[in-house]
Amino acid sequence: FIDKTGTFLIKPQFEYVSWFAENQAVVRVGKKWGYINVTGNISITPEYDEAYNFFKGQARVRKGEEWLYIDAMGKRAL
Repeated sequence: FIDKTGTFLIKPQFEYVSWFAENQAVVRVGKKWGYINVTGNISITPEYDEAYNFFKGQARVRKGEEWLYIDAMGKRAL
């Protein structure tokens, strides 16, 4: 992520980064997926085998064989 002058806003440090949705972006660290906030800090620890962008306050993730939804704090959502 860079600004219009070419200055890095978030240092390149992840194998993959998605676009921001609801102030969080999916990132891959090693073989696990998690989330960063708009300042580039990890907001949800990379512990998932798959992760998708947030929508209406929830994100779909997979941990092992289990699919679930999490909230913006990384807690299991209903």
